Amino acid sequence: MNICFQFTICILPTSGNPIQISGVFWSFWKNKQCTIVQRSLRRIHHNNLPSNKSILEWYNDFIERGCICDQRKGHSGRPAVSEEVFERVRDSYLRSPKKSTRRCSQELQLLQRTVSNMLRKCLRFTPNKLQLVQMLYPRGKEARFEFYHIVQEPMENDPDLLSEIIFSDEATFHLSGKMNNVRIWGTQNPHVTLESERNSLKVNVFYAVRTVYKPSIFEGLSITGSSMALMFAGEQEGHISSAFEIR
Repeated sequence: MNICFQFTICILPTSGNPIQISGVFWSFWKNKQCTIVQRSLRRIHHNNLPSNKSILEWYNDFIERGCICDQRKGHSGRPAVSEEVFERVRDSYLRSPKKSTRRCSQELQLLQRTVSNMLRKCLRFTPNKLQLVQMLYPRGKEARFEFYHIVQEPMENDPDLLSEIIFSDEATFHLSGKMNNVRIWGTQNPHVTLESERNSLKVNVFYAVRTVYKPSIFEGLSITGSSMALMFAGEQEGHISSAFEIR
């Protein structure tokens, strides 16, 4: 019984009574059946049960070495990241917190998943999304309030009014490399506000829709102006008005 007690207390040291645990693995010692061990463990650990393979490996390790502890040097699996690589990733994001993980992996010749895991798990960095918003002036709030009163009465008199309204939107594509999908990596949210003026070289796309169209599939890694123009001309010709202007 002392042998079984040492064997089981190494496996499950934090839950269950030692006498109960030793009795569980004593059943495997006598019957050599993993299902009996799992049934007994279910009363103590519920659904968090070891697999048949794990039970057999623990048992064989204890018989051969007298202990089920992993005596191999280091850790199993891939080798740990060196301190030099850790410092390189850390210094890279301290200099440029807006840098993407893909760009950092290319610069340091590392896997993108490795960079992402180091930022989240080792450095405890979190990606803070940069959200672009339109600045509202006092007159803008008044205009929205006036529009509400102007549209309210016609909508009450004509329930089909919304189907006759054309909804439009405008998108800006910067040619200077500025992107909307930006993340600022850091241990805390910087809570910063950046003001930008619409005076750089860019492409403005105006889009007006009066109904819902079928989905479109693009071939390639990214959507470009040429692929968008082909979609407009091919699938939705005569239904969409678009204007391209370079400023």
